[in-house]
Amino acid sequence: AFPGEKVSGKRMYFAAAYYNDKVFFAPHSADKIAIYDTVNDEIKMIAFDINSTLKFDKNMKFADIVVFGESVFFIGATYPYILKIDAETYRLEYITIDTEEQFLFRKGGCIMGESFFVPSVISNVVLEFNMKTKQVRLYKIPCEFKGSWSMCTDGKYFWLIPRSKGTGFIRWDKE
Repeated sequence: AFPGEKVSGKRMYFAAAYYNDKVFFAPHSADKIAIYDTVNDEIKMIAFDINSTLKFDKNMKFADIVVFGESVFFIGATYPYILKIDAETYRLEYITIDTEEQFLFRKGGCIMGESFFVPSVISNVVLEFNMKTKQVRLYKIPCEFKGSWSMCTDGKYFWLIPRSKGTGFIRWDKE
């Protein structure tokens, strides 16, 4: 059980990442980030902005976590920010996902260089997040694509796995 969260909650945490004897849990329907210290056997709960004026699905906040250096990045599923947490101080930083496009990001992204890429499950949008510069870029793939469950890269092209039957794989060159 996570302190302060619903014991019988559904999909409370969707992803976890390990860094320096700590496990970071990305809240999906939970209201706080959970960090489990494996050495001291303690759980720390970190609050973040879930203000009612923000537009996102309260049951699908974050979908993935990426560790880069001493930073842990929580990738929003429907939450309009990427959260950066300093793995040592737990200081939070909000990085805006600025788009008019509807998106739903899930697990299934990939890393190329300093960037994390993840496709939207409900549209032909791909998010690129540079973990060093903290720049967010959104690409709209120019095709009749209805979303992708996941993607991988061969170093030049990205390969997207379709959400819908009959659309086939997409080979995408971001350039």
